[in-house]
Amino acid sequence: MHKKERTYMKRKVLAIMLTLILLISAVCACSSEQTGSSENNEINYVTRDYTPVYSEADDKSACLAYLDEGDFVLVMSSDGQFSKVMTSSNQLGYINSRDLSPDDPMAGATKETESAASSSTEEMIPTAESTVESTDPTPSQGTVATVKSVVDEVFTYNDCMYGYCIPEVSISGKDMSLINDQIREDLSKYPYDQSTEVADGPASIEYWSYVDDKIVSICVLVDEAVEYADFGNIYYVYNISVESGELLKSVDVVRMMGMHDQGFFKLVKEIYADYPKSFDEIEPGASKLADKANASKVSYKYITPFVSTEGNLCFVGYCYELGEPGMEYYRFDTTNMKMFDDTEYSYTKHNE
Repeated sequence: MHKKERTYMKRKVLAIMLTLILLISAVCACSSEQTGSSENNEINYVTRDYTPVYSEADDKSACLAYLDEGDFVLVMSSDGQFSKVMTSSNQLGYINSRDLSPDDPMAGATKETESAASSSTEEMIPTAESTVESTDPTPSQGTVATVKSVVDEVFTYNDCMYGYCIPEVSISGKDMSLINDQIREDLSKYPYDQSTEVADGPASIEYWSYVDDKIVSICVLVDEAVEYADFGNIYYVYNISVESGELLKSVDVVRMMGMHDQGFFKLVKEIYADYPKSFDEIEPGASKLADKANASKVSYKYITPFVSTEGNLCFVGYCYELGEPGMEYYRFDTTNMKMFDDTEYSYTKHNE
């Protein structure tokens, strides 16, 4: 018996044992209660590696553990989007139902190993069909996605340069009107008025975009917008699936960039531990205040990932800053582990 087969059989035995134990517990619980509904508990299997187990039925809640493809859980209930589960280590939590299946994804692995020898021999012998080149005169064209400025202005105010650039997304074969309407609605509260002074100058809007065959990522910065919020800079992030033309969740952006939640938030914590170190030179002990303030902000509630123009996984984070109000939004790059300097960039027209 192959090692993979032994592992598979061991997991099946453990799954059966867990089912029996929990079914007995359920029967005992039901017999002690005259009212209440019984649940049909069943074993399901995780369909991908690094699947998070959440503390609540919400992908922004705390992550209790990560499971790998083929791990089994007992599904106790489900509301459709999330399933309440118990893991093999007796951990209770919630898993996105799309990451669960009643069929063990590893079950086919043993069949593949048994037929590996014969299949590998067959693959070495080209068939007539495999040696004929395609003569299709109309090969399928890939989906094309672009980002341009529907408003593209650069101006000066009191000898300082400002920009007012509103992005618009286009994906071939997709109706992007809803997302583009949302972008315009989000930014319409910051009017293009060079004569109106807001703090150090009029509100200005700049954006950075990244496009490949899977994702369109746009990060918009509204600068000098203290009239509209309790902090200086405001960011809007739009991550869009090229395949569906719909907005992506933060967790999906991280996965598309080849990372899982655990690894992503590990980088966030390292960045948050490093950037405040220089604060102590200005205000002794400030880095400890930053560590304490940032500790509770390492979640998708306060962090939004995006992809930089260089193709790096970045994020906008709500984190500690010296002075008032003490917390502010900043951009960070997980590749070079640095904070973007949003005070040093020049506005340029995007459509030129």
